[in-house]
Amino acid sequence: MPTVDSRINMLKYSLELKLEMIESLASEINEENKTNFNEFEASFLKKINNFINNSDFYKRYYELDATQIVKIENINQFQELPLLPRKKLEESYPLKALSAKVSDLSHYSESVSADCPISFFYSRHSWFHDHITVSNELLGEITPKDIVVVASPYELSIAAQELERVFEILGATIISCGIFNEVCPWDRFFNLLSSVKPNVLVCSATHSFIIADVATKMGFDLKRDFNINKVINVSENLCKAKRNRVAKIWDATVFDLYSIDGLPPLGVSDENGDILLMDKKFYFEIIDIYTNQVLVEKQVGELVITSLDNEALPLIRYRTGELASLSYRKDEFDNSRTVLKRYGKSSNKISVHNQTLTYQEIENILFSSGLQDKYYDVEYNENSISIYMDAINPDLFESSKEDILCRFPSSLRDYVKLKAYTQDERELKLASMQNINSNQKSFNFHKIY
Repeated sequence: MPTVDSRINMLKYSLELKLEMIESLASEINEENKTNFNEFEASFLKKINNFINNSDFYKRYYELDATQIVKIENINQFQELPLLPRKKLEESYPLKALSAKVSDLSHYSESVSADCPISFFYSRHSWFHDHITVSNELLGEITPKDIVVVASPYELSIAAQELERVFEILGATIISCGIFNEVCPWDRFFNLLSSVKPNVLVCSATHSFIIADVATKMGFDLKRDFNINKVINVSENLCKAKRNRVAKIWDATVFDLYSIDGLPPLGVSDENGDILLMDKKFYFEIIDIYTNQVLVEKQVGELVITSLDNEALPLIRYRTGELASLSYRKDEFDNSRTVLKRYGKSSNKISVHNQTLTYQEIENILFSSGLQDKYYDVEYNENSISIYMDAINPDLFESSKEDILCRFPSSLRDYVKLKAYTQDERELKLASMQNINSNQKSFNFHKIY
């Protein structure tokens, strides 16, 4: 059994870490920690060398890649390090990539995919630092007056768990509901929304659509019965047009916390919907997907990330599979911020007649048309693309199809077929997205008090 002194020392260590992180946050807010490029490079390279020297995973990987491990002395040498593909982390599941003792970890999480999962580990220092960094980004947006309902998966996921700590730091009240579970089914969830009156909804954009639809079917009015005025999108890449649709449906301000796989947030959207990346947590690169060469500002390629503070699982030049571009601008404190523009997953490209299109590009076209409500389906082969839209006004949709088609690249328009869901098809779509059998009679669309 641990002694009283050992327990007290453990608590002291935890509190000291939190205090250190809070002081770091205060330093950032007061602009005391501005660094020039040379200072950043020296600190960054020191971390990379430490990560490599202390990680058996990277030593094995670089040896297999025939990369000679030498001290990295500049950014150019760093960019010559092998890229880390997702498959390498899949092969290391669950603990082969761990660079610390399991007993030294604060949290363990996994990616969504159960077929080829990736495991992620967080040291206590990294866990606290993540909270502080995200808190800094949401400072002023989330306040002690806010009541936050978290309708996002908790099982093996890091996003909901981390955001709870962030909201706690910011002083908000938290209601943990999860998603699609027996403890908090729809009737209980909506009774919470209508009685406790939380004003911040945390979930994916698509789940916010499902919540809105089911609430309406159960007799609730989103504006009259609920008090949601902020929606925080997590675990979903959100184009600006879809973001605007979420804002309109909920009559709310929408924030986008950008994350991938089982990683903590990489960035947060500003008032314009641009993603401002968290440069103090990650180093970002864009590479050519064919040559692996590092691209310059505003060129589109694959996003590659390097973690700066997680000694338990340092990600060094990890290929995210995200198509994106980077640009830079000054914030209100004259600090340089990295802005991410997303184009979707490289694995989600649709190829028709040797022309390519990503799902995110399709989504942006549909939602920016002003005729798309919430859901859509895409079927395609090498000769054509069929898109089923959730039309706000089916009659107007029929007369406006040509206008929507004109938003597609001219080389693809002849191969795109647009259709609108029938009412029955829409009901089946909604039912399938709720993980509820459409024939399940116990799912009653009426208001329960």
